[in-house]
Amino acid sequence: MPVQLQNSASTWKSWNTTRATANHADYWSDVVARGVIHAETRAKDAPRFTGKLASRTVGPARFVSFKTAAHSVSRTARQAGGGEALFMVSLQVKGVSHIVQGDRELRLRPSEIAIVDSARPFQITFPEEVERRLVLMPRALVEPWLVGIERGPVLVPDRTASLQIARLAMLHLTDTNLNWNEGDCGAAVDALSRLLRGALGDGSTPNDAGLADRKDGFRLEAIRQSIRTQLNRRDLTPGAIAAAFGLSTRTLHRIFESEGTSFSRFVMNERLSRARSLIENASPCVSLTQIAMDCGFSEASHFSRSYRSLFGEAPQQTRQRLR
Repeated sequence: MPVQLQNSASTWKSWNTTRATANHADYWSDVVARGVIHAETRAKDAPRFTGKLASRTVGPARFVSFKTAAHSVSRTARQAGGGEALFMVSLQVKGVSHIVQGDRELRLRPSEIAIVDSARPFQITFPEEVERRLVLMPRALVEPWLVGIERGPVLVPDRTASLQIARLAMLHLTDTNLNWNEGDCGAAVDALSRLLRGALGDGSTPNDAGLADRKDGFRLEAIRQSIRTQLNRRDLTPGAIAAAFGLSTRTLHRIFESEGTSFSRFVMNERLSRARSLIENASPCVSLTQIAMDCGFSEASHFSRSYRSLFGEAPQQTRQRLR
């Protein structure tokens, strides 16, 4: 089930050293504590240090995007023991990161993802300009399946389509132009957890005979989310979706069939549900034909027949009833 979000969705908060009146390095230490997690920072060139960061907290999860000059971040034992015990999922966008935790050291390169337990001390060094995206996730979504985290940071292997989709999920969750509501954020964070588990594959659960079935489940959730964002497209075909996820069309159909449905039935139901929501909430000035087109229907008559078949009434009857 998706992670339950307890609080209403917050808006993005942003900080930039160019707006700081105090010492930039000191200012950045406060930014990290407020926007990411309690830790100590040290700039390589304090007088000329620059950095900008955006952060958004939704329920138990936090999304962060930052770009800075060279510096380091250290989380002490006191901070780790008394602060938020979240798992930091880090996507390296630019530059490199040297992560040290316990007896394990990790070098994170662009496009790679690592997972760090914030409940234990760590040090991360950025020797040059760096850009990163972070998703701080509640322990309940990660701890049950992540084996070996007690020894230090875990690098997510780049050997499955799951990691490619996980990257896209992180980029969307940390996109400051998006302000998803708490329900969408919860579903996306849950899907990200599943994708990371799928990417780790046999390394995390070597004796689990049901792993292949669960991988299909992880992929199906990501595929569903992708379809929901493209319902207005007329060319939303099995071939296009399968190619986007690195699957064959046959495999795509098999994944949906394993859930007792089909690709075409799922798309149709989602389009009709979206249309019903628009009819119920959109202004009466918006025509039913426009709503049908916005939901991917090319013919108003096809839309009307399909709508009546699913909901037992015509689109016009729904609108009149609400009036």
